[in-house]
Amino acid sequence: MFVIKLLAFIAFFASVVWFCVAPDYEPGIAVVTSLSALIGLWLSQRQSHSRNKPSQAQTVGTGSIAVQAGGDAHVGNISHGGAKDA
Repeated sequence: MFVIKLLAFIAFFASVVWFCVAPDYEPGIAVVTSLSALIGLWLSQRQSHSRNKPSQAQTVGTGSIAVQAGGDAHVGNISHGGAKDA
């Protein structure tokens, strides 16, 4: 993310210099576009830090076995030792 921010800042700086050297419609659009990219990067980073990270929680009753996976879990016959029976 640091590299993207650095490149966006360099693009903004270059477009401001371009606009100062040759004030025209196209350098003005480059300034507005690169500034909006910088603002968008700043807002997206701010929102990603404010979100709670997802977590998994599981409670298991007495005499039962818990199986937890990040996706689909296919469970065969499970013994209380934790090994899968053939």
